[in-house]
Amino acid sequence: MPSFFALAFPALLLVLLTGCAKPAGPGVDAAPSESSNAPETAPAPDPLVLSWTFQTNEGAYGMPETVIYLNAGGFRFPLASGPGMRDMTADQRLRFKAPEGALAAAGYWAGFGVNLLVTQEDGVIRVLRAIWDEGRPGEVASEYQELAAVSVSDILALRNGTDAWETWSGCFGGQHEVTTSTFDIMVENSQVTADVTLVIEDDRNAYYTSARMVGGGQQIGSYLFVERTISIENDTQNDVAIWQLDNASNPQVLTADGNTFARCTS
Repeated sequence: MPSFFALAFPALLLVLLTGCAKPAGPGVDAAPSESSNAPETAPAPDPLVLSWTFQTNEGAYGMPETVIYLNAGGFRFPLASGPGMRDMTADQRLRFKAPEGALAAAGYWAGFGVNLLVTQEDGVIRVLRAIWDEGRPGEVASEYQELAAVSVSDILALRNGTDAWETWSGCFGGQHEVTTSTFDIMVENSQVTADVTLVIEDDRNAYYTSARMVGGGQQIGSYLFVERTISIENDTQNDVAIWQLDNASNPQVLTADGNTFARCTS
């Protein structure tokens, strides 16, 4: 069962100034050379050793709910979730186009499936997901979509206790279609606690209900990795959500499951 709720920028201007230079030669002073003051680009940090751990419990209606924890350079945090997830076999890696060296997992249950990839290149760890088509576990219904792009430097800062986003709290909210959402989030020493209330009011279909999500997890840079429990009426579901902030230490906008929520003003 998919979760409730699912990035880009460009621009650079280059101006070239040219002039006539006097040629150097006998009796002619050569123009003094100019040294560049442009800052050198810092080299990418060494790749981290990546592995993951799967924890599967039986959820509602007998669905195997798997939470995946990523181990990155000795640091562990909740990464993603899916139905009955496990490492891809060699055949699955070929069929589902898993790059060489990437962590790759797949899971399927009752018409819904997930493929998950974790890659590491140039100092960035990327998390990608594709959804399986209902009723056709051998096919992928969607292209891989990037869920997060985490800097290795941010993980190292977190592991070494030098991160700059240690403590903050905030309320975020907004309405999308028939659902009004309120997020109460607290981060202390990069540990996340979240309490989310959803009110679903569909006048057209005379339907009203409320749901609640509670959970905790880890902030890494501008990303929140939250292991949560969703309760709606008589149904309970456990999963991992990846939320993104516009600013790591004083965020004003939260993006959660494809929707954006502004920080509360009061």
